[in-house]
Amino acid sequence: MELILKKATPVRPEPVEGLFKAAAVVVLCAAALALSACSTPGHDFDASLPSTNVNQHYAVQAITPKLLVTMARARDQHQNGIANPALQRAVDNYTYKVGPQDILNIVIWDHPELTLPQGEYRSAESTGFIVHSDGTIFYPYVGTMKVAGETTEQIRQQLAKALKPYVKNPQVDVKVVGFNSKKFQLAGAITKPGLYPVTNIPLTVAQAVAQAGGAIRMAPTGGGNTKNVIPRPLADLSHVILVRNGRRIALNLRAFYRYGDQSQNRLIEPGDIIEVPDNAFEQIHLIGEVRDPGNYPMNHGDLNLAQLLGDAGGLSLTSANAS
Repeated sequence: MELILKKATPVRPEPVEGLFKAAAVVVLCAAALALSACSTPGHDFDASLPSTNVNQHYAVQAITPKLLVTMARARDQHQNGIANPALQRAVDNYTYKVGPQDILNIVIWDHPELTLPQGEYRSAESTGFIVHSDGTIFYPYVGTMKVAGETTEQIRQQLAKALKPYVKNPQVDVKVVGFNSKKFQLAGAITKPGLYPVTNIPLTVAQAVAQAGGAIRMAPTGGGNTKNVIPRPLADLSHVILVRNGRRIALNLRAFYRYGDQSQNRLIEPGDIIEVPDNAFEQIHLIGEVRDPGNYPMNHGDLNLAQLLGDAGGLSLTSANAS
């Protein structure tokens, strides 16, 4: 039996990580018919039709031990994690700056008259100071003060200085209890897409995907028939797109999760758009002498030939030549 792997082009530029990558086509033909049309029950191939140059559309590779060794070596070279010092510095130096529509909770210790009352049925958000569209708040004895673009520590120092004529040694505490001014967006094949707030806690792309319930990675069971395919497409973590200031940055989160490649992660900034694409380019098209030909998704990006044939119910007992 001759096994041929055909890879449809154009394909995405990232390196191959599994036995089959992109939209692959596996053709199983009887060896005796290798030089003619494959004999598939119910299918007739007209040899008189104009021929086309297959190499223009497919990269054809025979599945040989040499190919498997080459692909295994390419996969193993990612085993050691790659550090990302720039990301670590960005996380260490991260500070949140207050913006319009944020809600501040301000407490002046030992001076309840200057602190908005809270209780069991009144949350900090409902009793906080909302930053106006012009970036200001109003506080007793201080008046209107600009807080947008400032950190909570800078706001605390401003209030303490402004209250000194009225309060002896004022002890001021400032917290952001409503993060409304800065957002980022998650879209695509993830569990909970939508808008998410940027908060005072630094958040990376990988953490944001996990926070949204993770990527959709459950594969259908029982073969390639459309009746068995789940209604939502599976996620392709190797081609995550980060859109920042109009620029598209490709991230391979599969390499991050599997090999600890920190270079594929980024710190989220306000206005970021993170798209987790589906696996439309991550399917195997299986045709020929098998029991259940069809399209098979690549669960977690890896699928070997034995697994693929097993999902397809094995070779056809009546027409396949397994020798």
